[in-house]
This record gives sequence, structure tokens and C-alpha cells, in this order.
Amino acid sequence: LASTSAARSSVAMRAAAAAAASRARAVRGAPPCRTRRRGFLRASAPPSSSSSSSSSSADAAAAVAPSKGPLKKSVPVTPDALAAFAALRREIFRANDADDDATTTPSPSSSSSLVETTRAALGGPLHASLRAFARRQCDVLEAAAVDVSSSASSVAPREDETLDVLYRHRLLLVQARRGYRCNVDSLVLASHVSRVLAEEEAAAAVAAEEEKEECEPSRRENMERRPTRIADLGAGAGVVGVSLLASNASAEVLLVEKQPRLAGRCARNAIANGVDRRAVTIRADVANLCADVSDGDSSSSSAVAAAWAGTCDVVACNPPYYPADEGKARGTAPGTIEREDAHYERGGGTFRAFAAAGARLLRRGKGEG
Repeated sequence: LASTSAARSSVAMRAAAAAAASRARAVRGAPPCRTRRRGFLRASAPPSSSSSSSSSSADAAAAVAPSKGPLKKSVPVTPDALAAFAALRREIFRANDADDDATTTPSPSSSSSLVETTRAALGGPLHASLRAFARRQCDVLEAAAVDVSSSASSVAPREDETLDVLYRHRLLLVQARRGYRCNVDSLVLASHVSRVLAEEEAAAAVAAEEEKEECEPSRRENMERRPTRIADLGAGAGVVGVSLLASNASAEVLLVEKQPRLAGRCARNAIANGVDRRAVTIRADVANLCADVSDGDSSSSSAVAAAWAGTCDVVACNPPYYPADEGKARGTAPGTIEREDAHYERGGGTFRAFAAAGARLLRRGKGEG
């Protein structure tokens, strides 16, 4: 953290090397290199081995291609389109056995080929937890499409927004049509944090069992693990924090975003994915996070952040990577404030400010050494 310029150079060199390797693989006709992850946050599977048969190539392409459903990025999402998308999603995640419920009857408006193509892209059997997660998403979408006065209505995309699916159709994300949109950096970050958390939780579970065996029987019932607490700084539309909530049923996430519309999308995306009860969204600048709070002021963003100070197991952030006075970046300034704030260290949103805020949020003993 002390060597900010060196860290940026290292990131830039790794990104350039990855891009060069990807171009080289494309020239050789090899499939792009993808990070493999187990569980909820998994990258799309690479195409199958190349074959001289054109039909085999078409089948492989179809297995990883995004499905063309009722939602089109070129036009606003209407209530009818949202309802049709929810019906299609129910059919895609429908169980193929007797435990299927009555709400998952196939939609007549969706083709079987589209459903089968999307199921192939899901990459394996549909586990009960994933089906239940998708059903909760569909419940929210249908409520938003039918009743504009319901609490779920906020998740319906507006004219300047899109509703996208990520991680092999698992996650829903409302984001700007032309403003700031999530990129591969955010997806890789969420996948990495999810893997690290899974490894730590597995190790903690083993340690807890060993401790239970050694302690007195009267104390074993009270040895419950506390929820994992995560802070997502500069959350954007909430893709990192919401992804981690979806992949970790015991997690609680604080989403911090200073731009009003992006902070609103964080909360809406938590609702859309059925994880809003474990998400706290505040609109705040990381430079002023965990500021001193006056007596009686318990509802402000600073007060909420102060309550989280020293309690987080993980702090994730995808901070701006261009200094405000970066000469090379001036000619490529984004066309919207949303994207500009995501790319440039404007105001107090510097790399050091993100690091300082993260240090205050982490519980003691985390990140030391």
C-alpha cells in the first residue's frame, strides 16, 4: 500500500501480459484461458475440443453463447418483457424430478431450444439450492412486473437501464445502459474473494470441530460461528457485494458507494437477488468513511460505517486506477460522471483513501503482517 505507483505498474504489467497471452491464443485458434471456480461464482466453461465437423463447432458455440431471451439491451424493459423473462427463468431452473412445484410450469412463450441451450451453459446439474435461489429471483421479478406499488417494483429496470445475467445465468444485475457497467475486473474480484472465503471457512470449520471435542459438553451448544462480514468499497452497482452474498449464505455485506444512482442500484440488485436482508447500502465517500459521529446521530452513513468499523473479515474494492492528473488518461476521459468517477481518483477517492478506509473496517488481526 505504501508503494502505490509500483502497485499500479505491477497491475498494468499483469494486465498487459494477460492481454498478450489471450491474443496469442486467439491467433492459434485455442479457446481463451478462463479461471475455474467451484460453487456459485464460476466462469463459463471453455468450448469443447475443436473438430473437423461444422456441426460439432456449432454445438460447442451454442453451449457457451448467451441466450437471447425476452430482454433486449437495445430497448427499454417493459412489464410484459419482465414477466416473460421471469417465466422463462422459471422454466430454465425447473427441476426435472418429482420435487418440482406448481409454479415452475413451462412458459408457452419460450422455446425449448432456448431453454436447453441455457441449461447447457449452466454447466451441470441444477442443485436444489440454486433452483431455490432462482425461484426467489423470479418471485421478485414477477411482483415487480405485476404490481408497481409493491416493494419489489424498484428492481424493474428503467428506460436507461438493463437487466443482465452473470455467472452462467445465476446472478441478476440492473445496471446503466450507457453509464458505468461492471467489467471483468469486478467478476474476477468477486470470484477470488469467494474462493478465499470458502477455503477459510473450511479451515475454520475443522478448527471449530476440534475445539468442540476438547471443550466441556455444556459449552458446545453455545459455540456458534458468527456471520462473515464483508465490506465492498466503491461498490458501483453492487456486483461484487451481491455476488458474495449469493455465494455465502452466512455473509453480511456493507456496500459503500458515493454516487446516488449507483448506490440505489446496489440496494435494488440486493432485492432482485433475494439477499437484501443481509445487505446494508450506504451512500458515502471512502475519504469520509468511519468519520466521528455525534451523539444521537445513528442513522447517517458515517454512523452506519462506524458501527461496522473493526468488524469486517474481508474488505473488497475495485478502486479508480487513474490519478486525476494522469496525462495519458486525459485523452480517453469517459463520457459520463459514473464512468469518470470509476476510472479517476476524483476528490477524496484516492487509492490511499480506499486503503485507509479498509484498514478501519477490518477487524483486528486481519490484514496485519
